[in-house]
Amino acid sequence: MKKLATYCLTLFVIFPSFGQFYLRGEVKDENNKPLQGVKIFVHSSRSLFQSGMQGSFGFTTNKEYDSLSLTMDGYEPKTLRVKSDAWQKITLQTSADQATKSKQKLISVTSNLAQSAKFNHFFSDETYFQLVENEFVNAGNYPNTGFSLDVDKASYSNVRRFINMKSVVPPDAVKI
Repeated sequence: MKKLATYCLTLFVIFPSFGQFYLRGEVKDENNKPLQGVKIFVHSSRSLFQSGMQGSFGFTTNKEYDSLSLTMDGYEPKTLRVKSDAWQKITLQTSADQATKSKQKLISVTSNLAQSAKFNHFFSDETYFQLVENEFVNAGNYPNTGFSLDVDKASYSNVRRFINMKSVVPPDAVKI
C-alpha cells in the first residue's frame, strides 16, 4: 500500500495537471460594429480560430494568460496578451491603406441586349399553368383509402427534368 501511495505521489509530481480555461470575447471595429471572420491566432497552442457572425469567439486553452494575434483584410493586425477567464472586448482599427483607397465598383457593359420576358413554359402537351382540381371524394365511403406522396422528391424531379432539358423552369413547377 505504501508503494502504491508513493507511486501515485510520484506521478502527480512528474505529470502536473494543467487546468483548462475558456477564452472568449468579441471583436468589433472602431464604430462598434461586430467583425465576422477575423482570424485569431493563439500563440501558446499555435492554433487558428475565426470570429463568428456577431464577432464573437470562444475556445479552450490551458494557459491562464495567453497571446493572441488578430488579422482581417482592411484592418490593422493586432497582437495582445489576454487573461483567459475574462471576457475580451477587442477593437480593430481600419488600416490606413484601406481608408485612403477608393472602394471598388462593379462595372458591366452590355450592348444590343434584347429583353425577352416571354418564355415558352409548354413542353409537348404538359403545362404547369393549369391546375385541374379533383372531384370531392367522401372518405366515409372509403375508410381504408390511403395516399402518400413525397412532395419534395417530386418537386426536385420536376426541376431536374427542366434543367436537363436546358429549358426555363416555370415559376409554378414547385408546389409549396
